[in-house]
Amino acid sequence: AERVVEEYNYTKLENSPICLTLVDEETYRAKKTGAGKLIIKGLDPEIQECQLHEALSNFGSLVSCKIPCDFDGDTYHSRGYGQVQFKNPMDAEQVCIDLKDASINGLKITIELDNSVDNEQEIINLMEKLLKIKG
Repeated sequence: AERVVEEYNYTKLENSPICLTLVDEETYRAKKTGAGKLIIKGLDPEIQECQLHEALSNFGSLVSCKIPCDFDGDTYHSRGYGQVQFKNPMDAEQVCIDLKDASINGLKITIELDNSVDNEQEIINLMEKLLKIKG
């Protein structure tokens, strides 16, 4: 499984990168709580998720790394921001401090803790509750 993640993570499927993650109990808890999330604004539209992941993984283990895009029927276009989540919330806080005035690809970026609710995680939590009720 580790070899597959290493070889195929961020490869493109129908022109969209796929993200593969090994999930242990600690990663699952981090994903479920939503702690350690950051939003990175002002990204170069050409930057790819694998590049953002590589740049930030020096600060700690990432649970997720996404750059939302719009599809115009032909290609995907970055919305200019990224969302990452660290397994350890303290790593996310350190990134905010260390990269306060940073630039990526010559563009100044803004990094903030992201306390927004993750709709995907809300759905997972609801499904787990429903399964417990029925089970």
